[in-house]
Amino acid sequence: MTPRLFHYTCGHGRSRLGAAGRLEPNGYPRLVWLTDMDTPDRVALGLTSAFLECDRLAHRYVVRPSDAIVHWPGSAVAEAMDPTLRAELEQDRQPEHWWVSPVSLRATIDLRYRP
Repeated sequence: MTPRLFHYTCGHGRSRLGAAGRLEPNGYPRLVWLTDMDTPDRVALGLTSAFLECDRLAHRYVVRPSDAIVHWPGSAVAEAMDPTLRAELEQDRQPEHWWVSPVSLRATIDLRYRP
């Protein structure tokens, strides 16, 4: 059973998504990135904003369950990834808390969340 999952985003992301949004795959690999961490760890999730000025943990969305969501470790995408690139992506992070989807997902803003 998939745990309760979250998507964290900055103010720009919230403006784009609104209160009930559609999360679209992006980045490389092209996925919607989620976590089971209800109290996020910036480093563990890879949301350090090293290249962005935004606070990528400013807002939290609760993701609706979907059969398209898979756990990152052992996923077909992770297993097919170049081992060097995957090691770099996961280095000093906690990929056991990562979940992904190759398709769009529905999510609702969590107004109770306070970073």
